[in-house]
Amino acid sequence: MSGARPRHAQRPSGVGATALVPTLALDALGSYGGHGVRQMTRTRPLPRAAATAAIVLVAMACLAVRAHAIPVSPARAQAPAEATCRFVLGFATLRELVGPDVVGECVEDERHNPVNGDALQATTGGLLVWRKADNWTAFTDGYRTWVNGPFGLEQRLNTERFPWEAQPPPPPPTGVACGVERWAVKTLSDPAAAGVDPNPTPVSVAALRALPAPPGLGGGTPRLPGVETTAYRLTASLLRFKLEDDRDIHLVVADPTDESLTMITEFPDVACGGAIASARGAEMAAARAALTAACGSPSSNSFRSLRGTATLTGVGFFDVLHGQNGVAPNGIELHPVLQVEDITCART
Repeated sequence: MSGARPRHAQRPSGVGATALVPTLALDALGSYGGHGVRQMTRTRPLPRAAATAAIVLVAMACLAVRAHAIPVSPARAQAPAEATCRFVLGFATLRELVGPDVVGECVEDERHNPVNGDALQATTGGLLVWRKADNWTAFTDGYRTWVNGPFGLEQRLNTERFPWEAQPPPPPPTGVACGVERWAVKTLSDPAAAGVDPNPTPVSVAALRALPAPPGLGGGTPRLPGVETTAYRLTASLLRFKLEDDRDIHLVVADPTDESLTMITEFPDVACGGAIASARGAEMAAARAALTAACGSPSSNSFRSLRGTATLTGVGFFDVLHGQNGVAPNGIELHPVLQVEDITCART
């Protein structure tokens, strides 16, 4: 029906027992197929009986329109968006054992903790965990824990442990607080350190100095893919070294073909925080020991000049430029140095 105001045909004078069907009602009937009736009402008035019959037809037609209307499914209108995460393998099994009403729905896909190797999946009811330490799956709601262990599903409070459960590993040693800026990257104690290629790439000092410096480098920048996930092996001239405030040995080296082309190499102290917990800590300690065995201990007051050469293996690292002694123009360093070979060294 249109939105116009209802119009009624005027009753002609002198017509006693006649009535006109409201034009609006007949328009509705006509729109459903009663065009003949609509035409009739516009030419002459109907007798009362005929008008009554027409009104009945209009009512029936309106009911028919409603009967043919396409219903809207309430379920479809209110259906939530489909979940993009899912439970798989051991987590799917444990959810059925504990009960979907307890575990709830997933809020993320399974992910892995790079520090301890555990698998985790958050749910609307708590947290699913696969523990690498004992190879069992567990669910906790923050107060209780269900473990699918060697005797099937068992439940305990979070403050308790079953006799057969592996004891939690001791916390990693913290070490001495030494450095701050990008310290975890410098000491190979950051989560991305495991991605460093263990096979060194032969390179020269000149080639490393020619690499483009990364934009936007800051004190909190995480490990950068590419250069900082690559170990490099180079032969260099030894120029000078010093023990820095962060307890690193700062060794300036140069390209043997042109000693004006310098760069920095760093030897961390593995007693420092970060380095003490690094998986490459033993290599760092051995490299530092080899340097000091050949060149002696550096001074913490000033740089000592050196003469000699060495083949050094270390991880690429971009430092923030702040006027460091011997720094490359792009800030490239070997940090940390992991191996020292074929070293000859004398103080001058």
